Amino acid sequence: MKAPLFICLLLCFQQLAFFPIASTANQGDNLSKLIKSRKSENPLNAETWVALEFASKEYSPVYVGNQSGSMDADKIDALPGQPEGVDFNQYAGYVTVDPAAGRALFYYFVESPKNSDTNPLVLWLNGGTGDIDGRVPITSSRYSINTFKLPVETAWRPWYSNEEVGGYVVGYKGLVLTTVRGAGHTVPSYQPERALNMISSFLQGTLPPSS
Repeated sequence: MKAPLFICLLLCFQQLAFFPIASTANQGDNLSKLIKSRKSENPLNAETWVALEFASKEYSPVYVGNQSGSMDADKIDALPGQPEGVDFNQYAGYVTVDPAAGRALFYYFVESPKNSDTNPLVLWLNGGTGDIDGRVPITSSRYSINTFKLPVETAWRPWYSNEEVGGYVVGYKGLVLTTVRGAGHTVPSYQPERALNMISSFLQGTLPPSS
C-alpha cells in the first residue's frame, strides 16, 4: 500500500511542479505574440480603448427631430421698437443639434416679402457687437437708448474708414452710440482697422470721421 501511495504522491508533485512552468511558458508565448503583432503589418488588435468604447454605440452626426408646430411657435409678432407697416414674416428659435447633450443653436430668420417659396435662401451667420450682432443687436441697443430720451446732438450718420463706410454713429448728450460695419462679437478680430479708428476717435473725444 505504501508503494502505490508514494507513486501517486510523486505524480501529484510532478503535476504541481510542471503547472507553473507551463503557465510561465504560456505567458511568455503570449508576450512574444503580442510583441510580434505590434511589429507586423497586420496587428492582432490595433483598436484603441476609445474606439472600443464607442464601437458598440450607434451614433449619427445628423439629428432630425420632429418639426411639427415649430414654425408657428417660432414666429415673431414684432420686435421691440419695430415700426408699423413691416410686410415680412420673422422667426426665431432654437435648432436642436444634439438632444442627448442638450445642445441647440439659436437662429433668426426673415422671410422674403415676395416670392418666398422660390427666392434663394440666404444664410447670415452673426457675430456680436458690430452691425451684425446676434446677441446685442443694434436695433435692440437703439431701442434701449431711446428709452432714456436723451437729446440728440449729432443725428444718425455713417462714419468712414479708409474711404469706406466703417459703421454708423449717433451722438446724444453725454452718450455716443457707434457701430462697426461687418464686425462680429469680437470687433477687432473682424475689423481691426475700423475698430482702431473708432477707439482712436473715442480717446480723442471726437466722433468717428464723417468722410
